Amino acid sequence: METITLKQKEILKFIVCFIKKEQWAPTYKEIGIGVGIKAKSAIYVHMNQIESKGFIEREHRSSRAIRITEKGRIYLEEKW
Repeated sequence: METITLKQKEILKFIVCFIKKEQWAPTYKEIGIGVGIKAKSAIYVHMNQIESKGFIEREHRSSRAIRITEKGRIYLEEKW
């Protein structure tokens, strides 16, 4: 299975916890605050990498349209 960096794993875990608590996906700003990244561009890069590895799917026209894929769920269950 493809691996992700520690920061990407932290972002993925944050997204899952946020969705469970709030019932909707976080914005990039909320993700940055949650994982301690100030630069929006850095969040964008991490999100692109997480998506390209198949752990999430995003609707690019909506800031809250993030969905954890089956691959992402399996990865978190194994590693969390």
